[in-house]
Order: sequence, then C-alpha cells, then structure tokens
Amino acid sequence: MLEEARQKLSRHVDARRVTLMTADLDGDLQLPSVNVVLMNWTLQFVRPIHREGLLKRIHSSIKPGGALLMAEKVLVEDSLLNRLYIELYYRYKARQGYTTEEIQRKRESLENVLVPYRVEENVELLQRCGFTTVDTCFRWFNWAAFVAIKR
Repeated sequence: MLEEARQKLSRHVDARRVTLMTADLDGDLQLPSVNVVLMNWTLQFVRPIHREGLLKRIHSSIKPGGALLMAEKVLVEDSLLNRLYIELYYRYKARQGYTTEEIQRKRESLENVLVPYRVEENVELLQRCGFTTVDTCFRWFNWAAFVAIKR
C-alpha cells in the first residue's frame, strides 16, 4: 500500500511536500514537525490501549494551526443500525464483484482486529489528546471523517 501511495504521490514526495513512512503505531511513533497528518482507516486497527498515546504524539508533532484529518469506521448507539449498515456494506461489496466467500473471509480476518469507536468517543479522544477544535466533517452510514485542529 505504501508503494502504491508513493507512486500516486511521487510528484509531491519528490518536491518534499509529502512524507510517507512505515511505523509501528502500537509502538513509539516519532514524527517530525508537520502541518497536517492524514490518517485514514488506521486508528481502528490500533489497540485501544495505545490510541491515546499515539494521538498525543501526533498532536505534539503538529504545528500550531495544523490539523489531523482522520477517517474511521464507527459504531452507532443502536445495534440494529450497526447490523444494517454492515449488511448494506456487504451488499455493496457483492455488487463490486466480491464473492460471498471473499466477503466472509475478510469479515473473519478483521474480527477482534478492527475495533471501531462511536463518533462521540473519537471526538472525546481527540479533545483529550489536545485538539481544541474537533468536528465530524463527513458521515456515511458507519464511516466518519474528522478534522482536529491544534491551536
């Protein structure tokens, strides 16, 4: 995935406007001083016990006025809606050509590995980590994107 991102962003990487890196997010990630961190569908795979420490390290690396842009799978309060959203997603995957077996294998491989939070839990976590302005800037079923600004 990183190599594909490097190819797609090669012009920006070459101009040193974008830095791509591999790191253990459950470990002691150290980032240089940056304006923006983009973290899409990543935090949900970080063990919950490590999420706050990771976000605090990210916050400390962001320059004042900079932002964290983050997209995650989220839970909703109602378990019926959670199941419905998942079923709608599986139907979408099937329409995209995935077989029932492929969808089932993927579901099983993510079980107990992908741990989503509710929108409110993500917002509270970002605020606890020092981000003063936090908003849900996009929402589609059980997917949400957040903008968190460091003042």
